[in-house]
Amino acid sequence: MDEGQHRRQDQEHELAGPESQSHLPGFARPLMVIGAALALYILSLGPACKLCEHGAFSKATLRAVYAPLVFVSKNSRVCGQALDWYVKDVWGVN
Repeated sequence: MDEGQHRRQDQEHELAGPESQSHLPGFARPLMVIGAALALYILSLGPACKLCEHGAFSKATLRAVYAPLVFVSKNSRVCGQALDWYVKDVWGVN
């Protein structure tokens, strides 16, 4: 490849813009961050219940922080069973 061809490729690359250089569309990264944060929030319920059981903080604090999960578990039998299994069987919380 000669220098002229390299220069043309560089120019084409610059004209394509930053969108073509990214592997993800503009909305994908924020969605991934939100999804990861949501997963961490849900998965943190088990350790939080375990800490609460050992007196690290009150049940009122636990209920306040995890109120959305309590709401979902009360209104969705499947989600409620999954959360019960996770907290009781995986983390051993009574």
